[in-house]
Amino acid sequence: MPASQVDWLRRGQLCERLGRVEDAERAYRVCVHEDANYTAWTSLARIYVGFGWTEEALNSLHYAIEVLEAPRGKHGKVPRVVQHMLRAIVAKVGLQAVREVQLKDCRKDFHPAINTLLHDIVQWKVLGWDR
Repeated sequence: MPASQVDWLRRGQLCERLGRVEDAERAYRVCVHEDANYTAWTSLARIYVGFGWTEEALNSLHYAIEVLEAPRGKHGKVPRVVQHMLRAIVAKVGLQAVREVQLKDCRKDFHPAINTLLHDIVQWKVLGWDR
C-alpha cells in the first residue's frame, strides 16, 4: 500500500526528531512532490537554514507562501514561521549572501513578500543585516 502525503510528513517529522536529517529531507521532498504542503515546505526550509543552504531555503519559503495563498488568490500576512526562517538564514549567512542568491536566480521571481521581509530586516537591523 503506497504511503499518503500525511504518512510522508510524519516520517519526516519522526526522522528529524531522531536526528536523521537527510532522511527527513527525503521524506519532506516526497511529501511536497505528492501535493503542495505548507508544513513540509517550512520543514524543508528549517533543514536548509540549519545547513546554511540559502538557495534551497529561499525556494522552500517561496513555495510555502504560495501554498498558503493559493486558496485565497491574494497576498495576505506572512506567517511568523516564514519570517523566522528568513531572519535565521540572514543571521547564518548574511543579508548579502541572501541577496546574491536572489539576484543569481533570475529564472524565477521570488514571492514579493520575501523581498518585503528582506527590506524589513534591514530596517530592523536583524542579526546579519550588515554582512
